[in-house]
Amino acid sequence: MQSSPDERASLRFLLLAHHSVKGLSHTIRINLLGRTLYVCARCTGVVLGFLLGTLYTNQLMMGVAARPYLLAIFPIPAATDWLIQVHGLRESSNWRRVVTGVALGQSYLAGLVALLTGQFLLVIYAGLVWLMYAVILFTIFNKTNALQSYLRKSF
Repeated sequence: MQSSPDERASLRFLLLAHHSVKGLSHTIRINLLGRTLYVCARCTGVVLGFLLGTLYTNQLMMGVAARPYLLAIFPIPAATDWLIQVHGLRESSNWRRVVTGVALGQSYLAGLVALLTGQFLLVIYAGLVWLMYAVILFTIFNKTNALQSYLRKSF
């Protein structure tokens, strides 16, 4: 079964932007070969952080191995920026989303390198840190109904 060009375009949009048309302000617009692509700003930062981190992976991993709490600190800017925006306290900017995404990307890279190099205690620690973030964010959203409000405004 073949998908139509419209279905492929919608899937590409969802994978790159994962925001509704109302949420395009959270994306970076790129013109490529006569086509317009919308790429999530925070995810762009995550990819940039991941790529930048590959330039100094050894130093990053030595720092994280010596101070594993860095895995908990790196996501704080992105989580804080997102929470402030979702709760309507201040609208973020794409520049801020990219910058906070870079720090988040460093955390993801450290977790992946730990996994690939067999540093399983660090992998477990990273997993627990990210689980903690998920539980805290879920609890905040559940108690404040902020997520439902945000989704109604966004979609």
